[in-house]
Amino acid sequence: MPILDPVELYSNGEYINEEVLNRPLNQMNTNINKINYRVDTLLQDDIVSETEGWSSSKIKFEFDNFSPNVFNDNIISPYFGWSSQKIASLFSGGSGTPTLLDPFDDNIVSTEYGWTSSKIRLEIDKCCAGGGSGGTGSGIRTPSAIYPLSGDSNVPQGVELQATPYYHFTAVSRKHRVFQIDYSDGTFINPLYEVSENSDSHVITYTLETDKVYKWRCKDVDVEDGESGWSTPQVFSTNTDILIPAPILKRDAFTELPSTMNETEILSVLISNYDQQYTYNVELTGGVKTGGPSEYSWQMPEVTEDTEVTISAQATDGDGNFSSTTTHTLTVLNVEMAVSADDFIQVTDYPPAGSFDCQSYGFIYI
Repeated sequence: MPILDPVELYSNGEYINEEVLNRPLNQMNTNINKINYRVDTLLQDDIVSETEGWSSSKIKFEFDNFSPNVFNDNIISPYFGWSSQKIASLFSGGSGTPTLLDPFDDNIVSTEYGWTSSKIRLEIDKCCAGGGSGGTGSGIRTPSAIYPLSGDSNVPQGVELQATPYYHFTAVSRKHRVFQIDYSDGTFINPLYEVSENSDSHVITYTLETDKVYKWRCKDVDVEDGESGWSTPQVFSTNTDILIPAPILKRDAFTELPSTMNETEILSVLISNYDQQYTYNVELTGGVKTGGPSEYSWQMPEVTEDTEVTISAQATDGDGNFSSTTTHTLTVLNVEMAVSADDFIQVTDYPPAGSFDCQSYGFIYI
């Protein structure tokens, strides 16, 4: 808007004459001229940016001189979509008879502004119909496979199945995604492998056969038990290398191995995924191990300073095939501090299990 001149008010004691009396009118006329000039310039098409669309005068002119050829796509800015006449012509098909589907294709609509109404409706209907087999019309988008895809070969036997992210048109949360694997000629009625997990991907725990052809699919289930359709089955072949699961080392079934231990302490080590068809080779870089084949006792060595030691394990089937090696490193703490030949203090992380005696000369033996 233009900056208007303020009204200069009459001052008490000011001599009243023609100039004083006409001053408000003169100021009003000045402001009127400023407003008219601003409006005139706004109504000029060469002043308004092409990317901001038509000016007011252009719009009025088009309405006053309306004809089918005026509202064409060359006049309207491509950044702001179609003209009214373009939309009207598509509804009528150019013949005055309304049409709903044929004119609204992806080649007509602007790529900057997305799909037409019919295209959106088509996609929603397709989604809500399941987008494939088995959908319940719940509004869940049917997932699409990412890996492995049909034709993929040398897929690892412990493959991670991956599909597009979960999406619900009304933002209902997902309960889980169902993953299925079957032989390539199977029907998925009794799949070889099925698991439900609230994730877009899943690392299978079923060891696939080598040099074999399989297929897989997945679907989403929301918290209201609505289901998407099944994704399109993807047919793939496994590699020719035998996959032996790497040993998983733990303290017990529920506890991970520690990162530190005191010298001479004993640590229990469990191969939690032990499989008797394999032989396990367990090696230490310090200390002594006893036991086996699935559970070991590992006594920490005596050290003069904090020292890192490792335990490693590898599985083999006896035919020259090996798993990858699992290695765990921990630090053995030096807890002994020598003071003299006949007295010393040993500090540990916990109260010592044994008793101690206070001698008359004041030394403590632990």
